Amino acid sequence: MGLALGTGVFGCELEELGRDVCGNQIIEAGEDCDGAAVESLACNAACRVECGADSKCPAGWGCGTDGLCRQPSGVLEARVPPSPCPRIPLRLRILTETDNKT
Repeated sequence: MGLALGTGVFGCELEELGRDVCGNQIIEAGEDCDGAAVESLACNAACRVECGADSKCPAGWGCGTDGLCRQPSGVLEARVPPSPCPRIPLRLRILTETDNKT
């Protein structure tokens, strides 16, 4: 479903804009830019700002490990790292007095 703008200037019909489409000149959820540069940094084909050794992020943004600039969300997400120890099922045997007399 697209966004209909109705009748435009001088009674001309305006074309329907697709929703959630990179390249429609509207910055939507999941997009950092949409065809226009952000602080003179280029907007890629996925409507994201890339970063790396040769390019930086806009002021206040951070460079993610995936090479994309990220805006702060104000929410801290705790990520639990995987355990370095493998999960090994344990068998416990309860010793009785009889077992100790051998």
